[in-house]
Amino acid sequence: MLNYIKSVIRSFFSTSSTIVFIEPIEEEVEKPTKKKPSTKKEEHKPRARARKNNGKATYPYWTTPVGAGFVMNSLMAGSIRKRMAVEGIYYSQHKISNGKYLAFRKA
Repeated sequence: MLNYIKSVIRSFFSTSSTIVFIEPIEEEVEKPTKKKPSTKKEEHKPRARARKNNGKATYPYWTTPVGAGFVMNSLMAGSIRKRMAVEGIYYSQHKISNGKYLAFRKA
């Protein structure tokens, strides 16, 4: 086997032809890029839920004594005023400088 390899090498170098190594030309071809499908699931935003106030009244409509008052963020709702009027509770409402309302119990 070694003799055969030696003979091939001798015959290769004994020829007068020139040896030319041709390297293949690699053209740079841009591969089309595909968008990968998103794997994360689209999540819907949770709906706003009413906050629980643990049974505590927001404003002390029924517990305020006559002649006293408290500050409110907005005017008293009509449904509350009607329910209190049935029980004989009346309030006067006044707007104060910081955009809030002052409610005084009249009766």
